[in-house]
Amino acid sequence: MTLSKHTVKSYDNDLQNISSTIEEMLDLTIISIDMVLDTIKNNLPDSVEKITAHDYKINSLDFLIERKVTAILALRQPMAVDLRYIVSAIKVSSNLERIGDQAKSIIKKIINAGDALLDEKLRAPLLEMISLSKVMVKDSVKAFNNQDLQISELVLEKDDEIDEIYSGLFEIIDNSNFDKVKIAKIINVMFIAKSFERLADHATNIAEINKYVVTGEAK
Repeated sequence: MTLSKHTVKSYDNDLQNISSTIEEMLDLTIISIDMVLDTIKNNLPDSVEKITAHDYKINSLDFLIERKVTAILALRQPMAVDLRYIVSAIKVSSNLERIGDQAKSIIKKIINAGDALLDEKLRAPLLEMISLSKVMVKDSVKAFNNQDLQISELVLEKDDEIDEIYSGLFEIIDNSNFDKVKIAKIINVMFIAKSFERLADHATNIAEINKYVVTGEAK
């Protein structure tokens, strides 16, 4: 991380500890997203059970970050950028926790969609959305931990790409002739796409949080 060094080294260690825990939480969140990718590609029936157990680890780190932030606020009385970073760490961890929740929800929808995802014209946009979302999540946390405004802007630009893919999927479905049985499963495909869009929104939230940390200006 690139926060300024302090006279008290233990203070720097406290800040680095928060940064490292967020990185650990990010790693677990990326594993959740990879589980979603694997389930779309292979329709793994035990994915729900696996991601539910995995999501517990993400939730635990969310609580841990909150406790660490509370302790630093009580002991260090941070100011300016330090204060914004420390307080915002809770918001970042909350968004990562919600991304984990979205991933768990998406896997359940994938199972319900069944063979509808065998249709390449439906599956390809979903894979594109989740792959792009994965990059956004990684970059948003990188931006936050390094106070990098340029990376934040790139994340926000990618969100527009997600919206375009989502709209394009609607057009594909609207212009296709699906039978009544398949339509019921297609509805789950749209729910999946909407969940991907929400997942990406959490990444943009983190990017916006970083802009606030750096500039002190709320959106």
